[in-house]
Amino acid sequence: MSKDGKTFFALAVPRVSYEMPDGCERIESKAFASSLELEDVRLPDTVKEIYAHAFARTKLLSFKAPQGLKHIGRRAFYRCKKLSDLELNEGLIGIDDEAFTETALESLQLPASLYDLSKTTFDKTALSFAQGRGSCTVAPGGNLRFDKYSALYRTSECTGQKELVCMMGTAP
Repeated sequence: MSKDGKTFFALAVPRVSYEMPDGCERIESKAFASSLELEDVRLPDTVKEIYAHAFARTKLLSFKAPQGLKHIGRRAFYRCKKLSDLELNEGLIGIDDEAFTETALESLQLPASLYDLSKTTFDKTALSFAQGRGSCTVAPGGNLRFDKYSALYRTSECTGQKELVCMMGTAP
C-alpha cells in the first residue's frame, strides 16, 4: 500500500479473503495475481481503477464492483475460473481486453454508464446474447444496445451513428 493509502501494490501474505482499507483508489497491475488461495475480496467504494492482471488466476468466486469504479484493466480477472457472480456498478465507463476471459460467468447486466467495452472482454465464457447457457443484457438508459444478431453497438454522442463494439455469441 502506498504511504497515502491510495494505491494497493501487492498482497504480501496469501489469504483466502481480503478486505481493502477505505480510501484506496487504485489496484495496481498484478496486485493479487496468482494468489491461488484468494476466494473473496472486498473493495471500498473509493476504488476508481483496477489495473491489468490485478486479480488474474485467483480463485475468486464473486466480485461486486465498488460504486466509485470507473475502469477495469486488461486481463484484470483473466482465468479466474471460479468467478461466476459479477456485479458491475453504474458509473463504470470502460472494460479492457480479456478482462473476464476464461471465467465461469453465465449471466451479466452491463451498466448503462459503460461506454468502452473490448470485443474480447468476455472471451471463453458462457456469456452470449439471449441464447445458449448464458446471457448478457444492458441496463436501460445508456448508449450501448444489442441488435438481433448479438452485436453490441454504441451510439456516438456526437454523430448519433451506431459503432460496433463487439459480438456476444453467434447470430440467432
